[in-house]
Amino acid sequence: MDGSGTLKGQAQPTAGGGHPTIAGRAWLVWSAIGVVAALGYLFLRPGSVWGNVVYDGIGLTATVVMVVAVRRGRPPHRRLWYCMAAGQAAWVAGDVTYTWYQNVLHQPPFPSMADVCYLAAYPLIIVGLGMLVRSRRDGADNASLLDAAIVATGLGLLSWTFLIRPVLADTGTPLFSRLVSVAYPVADILILAMIARLLTTTGARTASYRLLVTAMLLMSVSDVAFSALTTFLDFHGGLADLGWLLSYVLWTAAALHPSVHQLCQPTSHPPTISRLRLTVVSAALLIAPAALLGQGLHDPSRVDWLGDSLGGAVLCLLALTRFVDLLNRTSRLALHDDLTGLPNRRLLTQRLADRPGPACLAVLDVDNFDQINDQLGRSTGDQLLIAIAARLRAGARTRTGGPHRRGHVRAVAGRPRRPRCRRRPAPRGGPGTDHHRPRSTPGRGPHRYQHSLRPGRPSGTAAPRRGGRAHRQATRSGRIRPL
Repeated sequence: MDGSGTLKGQAQPTAGGGHPTIAGRAWLVWSAIGVVAALGYLFLRPGSVWGNVVYDGIGLTATVVMVVAVRRGRPPHRRLWYCMAAGQAAWVAGDVTYTWYQNVLHQPPFPSMADVCYLAAYPLIIVGLGMLVRSRRDGADNASLLDAAIVATGLGLLSWTFLIRPVLADTGTPLFSRLVSVAYPVADILILAMIARLLTTTGARTASYRLLVTAMLLMSVSDVAFSALTTFLDFHGGLADLGWLLSYVLWTAAALHPSVHQLCQPTSHPPTISRLRLTVVSAALLIAPAALLGQGLHDPSRVDWLGDSLGGAVLCLLALTRFVDLLNRTSRLALHDDLTGLPNRRLLTQRLADRPGPACLAVLDVDNFDQINDQLGRSTGDQLLIAIAARLRAGARTRTGGPHRRGHVRAVAGRPRRPRCRRRPAPRGGPGTDHHRPRSTPGRGPHRYQHSLRPGRPSGTAAPRRGGRAHRQATRSGRIRPL
């Protein structure tokens, strides 16, 4: 180990957090070349031989570069990248098969084996995104899952009303062709649901994350736009092709970017409800009445009362579940400490007031906690409190406790104020050596305070106050005896 605390022979990351085997600017060079090639495709006639060659060449090159980037860069959770690369390869295989039917066999490419390749790509991409969501998740998060379900249900209702239902109602088209046409918007809704779930994860919003999300959105929006235009108009490519090509380029750029190594790392920050998230969820909840109004204004005789009613009912149930979950989270935050999750002073007071007969209150503290905060940082002190809280949960019979931010883990936990951090000179040898590292030991006061809650005696609020006073008296008599 050298002076900086790094093991000798260990690979050093680049300044951007990436891996030294991949150049830090490779993603930028690739993005520039890919965007120029995608824009150049627009100058070729869609459906022509050279246009299809350029289109398929960009997709195939993007897939190969992604696999090479993952193999050389070795980002965490490489299986999800291989899974998405397989999905992209299946999509490119569909493009090549489509070109073969169109330019070589001169047969209608729909429905054909190209659709088999296209539809096979969706499960692979969904599995890859699911693995990414799971790796970025820090514990259970029902609120994010419900928000994603609301968005997916709203978009599904919109797709049913304007894409799926008109295709199924077209009796002049063979049933197999209609089922294949319906499979695409259904798969797109699943992709958009996974994107919504990915956007609500607590992981870091790195450049690789933004590139990947943008690529997924371009792919899904282009696919939905192509389905809508081919259903109602005579459309044969153009801007939709540009969206797919750009999704290939950005998808591979996400794998090349140095920040791909932080893509699967969850953060300890709790998820927040931003204005954008609230706006998107609110808009999804309004899709049901908006779809009903749009159908009524266009042709009242063709309103899908059953589909809109079921979609609206599902959205209402999801919104109600989300509201109940919000109430439960608010109630828990009011009665538990936000750092350790242990019950706080308010819940302790309620339990003491509801408990008939005598009750015994034990007070614990942590020695040298101020030194840990000053020399090792407040984050280290928070980790120590979390570890002690975990031991209290495992060993304490009555789980009424929480952190006292002045350096104690107390059975009377309230919302104490944080002390000002005073800088102290580090001892010789530095705080990084084990000999000079401050040590903390949970302690127990030499006195025990017992408070009886019988009629005529003080209420439960007096017990924590008297327990704290007994703890201070025990502290003045000398160092608290370690447990």
